[in-house]
Amino acid sequence: MEQPVDGCDCDEPLIELRWLQQIVKKYDNDTITNVAIYRALTFVGEKRIFVATSDQDVFDTLVMYNYCGDILDTLTFASSNIFDVVSSNSFTCIYQNYNHRIEEGFCHVENPLEDMPWLHYFVRMYNHTSVQGSVSQCQYEYESEIAEGFLIDRCVNCTDKSIELYDCLGNLLEQYVDLEHIGSAEYAIIDSTITLIYKNY
Repeated sequence: MEQPVDGCDCDEPLIELRWLQQIVKKYDNDTITNVAIYRALTFVGEKRIFVATSDQDVFDTLVMYNYCGDILDTLTFASSNIFDVVSSNSFTCIYQNYNHRIEEGFCHVENPLEDMPWLHYFVRMYNHTSVQGSVSQCQYEYESEIAEGFLIDRCVNCTDKSIELYDCLGNLLEQYVDLEHIGSAEYAIIDSTITLIYKNY
């Protein structure tokens, strides 16, 4: 494995940035604090690292770093709308330390709807709306590898809807017009693995 470096520009932050490895080491076995780390590009093309933390079920603090490890800004949220920020296409989640992580289980958690903060946020949001939404867990094939993920239908009864595929970290991978063509897409869903785990209707 490539050794960490002290430089400020790299392609693999978790491997190459020592200061970021120290953050991961601090929280890796923490059973109290939820932590998620994102990499992102600003609107002017600057590379940034965002570390989200919370002592509860939702993230409420977002700290922005440059690649040298300098803190540039700290954002706090009164509610769980932090995911409205990090759901942008410019954000990619590269690490999470789920409090209830287990070796066995779908995406290494016992209950995805409760133990995965980004998915828990979706459920909370749709429990308080009249829009019909659903979540299914599934397996998909990408570049000859099988992985686990989630299909989210944000508007079940909409005619122009799209169904979204997310990986276990909450990164949006693919959008499908309907379930009829999911097996032929770049991220090919294995139809027999689709299991509905949440709906609000």
